Amino acid sequence: MNLAQHLERAIDKLTLVGAVGVALTIGFLLCLFSFFIKIGIYVYNPDVPNKEVGFLSAPNWTIVYMVLFPLYLAFFSTIISSIKAFFNNSVAYPELRVITGPGGVAVGAETVASAWDIQLKRLSILVLVLFLGVTISSGLQWFYACFEPFWRARQGVPDFLGGEVWDWSTVPYQRRTQATPEATVIFTGIAYFYMALALFVYLAILAYCAYFASFMSRLADDTDRLRLVIRGTEPTNFIAEFFTYVYTLAFLGLCAGYFMRLQASYLSSDQTTIFRYWFSDVRCWLYAQCTSLSGLQITASSFTSLLEATYTLIMLAVCIMELARAYSRSKRYYLQKIGDPAWRRTMRIRYDAEFVSDLKKESFLRAVIPHYPHLAIPIILMIGAIVFPHVGTLFVLAVLYAAVTLVRGNPNQWNRALPEAEPEDSPHFKPLDISENDREDIILLLQHQASIIPHALLPDRFYANVIDMSDIPAEYKNNIKMKLKNNPDPAAALVDATIDQGQNIPQLDIDKKNSTILGSILIELKEQLGLDFQCIVVGKLQRCSLIANQLWLNELNQQTCGLLPRPYP
Repeated sequence: MNLAQHLERAIDKLTLVGAVGVALTIGFLLCLFSFFIKIGIYVYNPDVPNKEVGFLSAPNWTIVYMVLFPLYLAFFSTIISSIKAFFNNSVAYPELRVITGPGGVAVGAETVASAWDIQLKRLSILVLVLFLGVTISSGLQWFYACFEPFWRARQGVPDFLGGEVWDWSTVPYQRRTQATPEATVIFTGIAYFYMALALFVYLAILAYCAYFASFMSRLADDTDRLRLVIRGTEPTNFIAEFFTYVYTLAFLGLCAGYFMRLQASYLSSDQTTIFRYWFSDVRCWLYAQCTSLSGLQITASSFTSLLEATYTLIMLAVCIMELARAYSRSKRYYLQKIGDPAWRRTMRIRYDAEFVSDLKKESFLRAVIPHYPHLAIPIILMIGAIVFPHVGTLFVLAVLYAAVTLVRGNPNQWNRALPEAEPEDSPHFKPLDISENDREDIILLLQHQASIIPHALLPDRFYANVIDMSDIPAEYKNNIKMKLKNNPDPAAALVDATIDQGQNIPQLDIDKKNSTILGSILIELKEQLGLDFQCIVVGKLQRCSLIANQLWLNELNQQTCGLLPRPYP
């Protein structure tokens, strides 16, 4: 049974409004029922006069389930919609195609969805473990914290708490309040059931995000039949958007863990209201009322909050690592393939020297989360707040800093427009228009030069060195050299590879804007290795439009034939 897929589809069918509405309704009903059965407000700790311990004063029940959990479901619904849109757009339009098959071929949306379903099946094992763990943990907490005190109180045991603290679920067992023990224990069962369900959903959603980040990483690897490819601003902007959602979910989860920790510590303290305990640091600084701040008793709720916070931080770290791997792998793949003319034709994307230069400079942190120091500060503050729950200032600062950082957004998100898909008959994809006779003459010229070169180079290294010294992009060099490896006729392989590269070199240098790869290699032979061109070769360079640098052609003509350059045909 694919539990992860069922969870995804359930939230997707509910939509954002439906998921938030259901969570708010259930939270409101819990608060309303607690008021009706007299355990919502005016419930006091019998050991500490006027210490409020009612259900409505417990932030781990009210704030968590009326504010944080609906927000959590809203962001998860947004993530699902964002992923679906990314999958569809990544294969539907040529100018947005960033998920491809082998060699850049187009694939259908159902192929990507099928691959994601396989990942969800893997996730279902972890989701099942989380379900069993949360069910057992919450059941035991309810039994020992609620049902056992109720049963012991009915048996007349004087110390029926058994080490538990006084709160809204145990005070009515004294029979000194208007609430009945029977109604209270039934309500606790309902409340703990919903708590278990919400905790399971929370943990499963974080695991879902981590597995999706892992899926993106697998797409960027060369082991799968699908490939994640960088194209313009995508998928960099999507990864940045997805990380923002994951970070928000993690921060909301830490807030929930904080309120669980805050309530557990408050119940063990001598403060009379949750607000007095929450901002004990402010009272201490302003009024010098530095009394007992933290309870010493470790409860199951306090321990659970620490585990939940630890799980959240681990999943956030996993997401960051997997997204970083996805970005670095897709970047490496793009830089490896952009020099391949066949790949460019299939992807219908031309070489953009400026974009390649920018991409080489970008790192994951700079491209995806350049404001990571500002995102780290709220996490650090929230960890401090969980460790010291009575220092409410830490919590307020964390929330304000996180809100401002998220509202400001990514300051370095790429704003470059998406490159339009080149037409299939674009001149950028056409091989050089060169006759077979011209090709054979150039091959013979290269072979002759390789045989008489005075440098102490091995024959199989001569051509590679010529390519390395040529003024052409590194990606083109790598692609051509790959085609020369183990080739019995490297001169022919070099010429054919350069012919296949297309008409123009995508250089930023205006003087060589329209030069060809082969022309630039011949220039390097002349300038670096002292190649003696014959007049017929110069004529071929002009007739085939291999070189656009008129000054160099004029000098070459004077050195060889003493003729002025003729205009291009």
